[in-house]
Amino acid sequence: MMIKDFHPPRLRTRAFTLVELLVVVSIIALLIAILLPSLRKAREQAKRTKCYANLHAIHIALICYADDNRQELPSYSTMGEWGFRVAPGVRVIGGKVTTNRQMPPESFGVQRVLHTGTGPEILPNMMAKYEVGVKPLYLDGNSDVWVCPSNKGPKGDNGTHWNKFGNTYFYRCNKGGQSDYQIPGDPSISPDPKRNYNIDYLNRNARAGNKSPLVWDNYMFKPANSARARPDGDLDGWKYDVEDRRAPHCISKSKDSDVNDFWCAAYADGHVQMNAMNKN
Repeated sequence: MMIKDFHPPRLRTRAFTLVELLVVVSIIALLIAILLPSLRKAREQAKRTKCYANLHAIHIALICYADDNRQELPSYSTMGEWGFRVAPGVRVIGGKVTTNRQMPPESFGVQRVLHTGTGPEILPNMMAKYEVGVKPLYLDGNSDVWVCPSNKGPKGDNGTHWNKFGNTYFYRCNKGGQSDYQIPGDPSISPDPKRNYNIDYLNRNARAGNKSPLVWDNYMFKPANSARARPDGDLDGWKYDVEDRRAPHCISKSKDSDVNDFWCAAYADGHVQMNAMNKN
């Protein structure tokens, strides 16, 4: 008797039709279109929260510094007479990072002050040497706390040089009553240079505590040449042209307002808030 080989019946598989495949692709595309705006909004919200946290951390470090220095904040001369400085040790000239060894590395600025704890008595011609290996006293001068994740610098730069600065925040830097930063609607700057950087005075003054920004998103100013005081003269040469300025934070337009460009600031009394960008 001859035994035949037994083969189980072959299961027949059914493939997707072209129509079914197109329907699935269409549904996925629709879901992406619905979710992308929400994801972008959530991502920007996260960046804003990080910026708030950065400014709050810098404010705390400034208060700790003031507590150790007769309530005096880092002064105009300590800053090298300019409030937007690159990170300690970085070389910059003409608003661009350079590898030119003849250009001294940055040793001014609030980052260096909070890192090394140098007091307010330092003058521009008494340049303090910044040592990379020095343990931070109040706040690490090369920490990512100094960089707002939303700030990409001026238009056309694409962050090429801006990302190398190691800083995107401008620290208050004015001599007497002459403000270097011209914050709109902030008339609270003291005309007395002896009190201008005193945190107690700023918070006792009826208008100053919640109206005087200490540090904020920079979208307007170029960095001073590293380790050199800002030359006297017209500030226009130290500003980006209006058409080149780019807001650090952008929020979708609402029905009630078409303003969607903002910058964040930490104030003398400790609060952090977002302000509409001045487009003039």
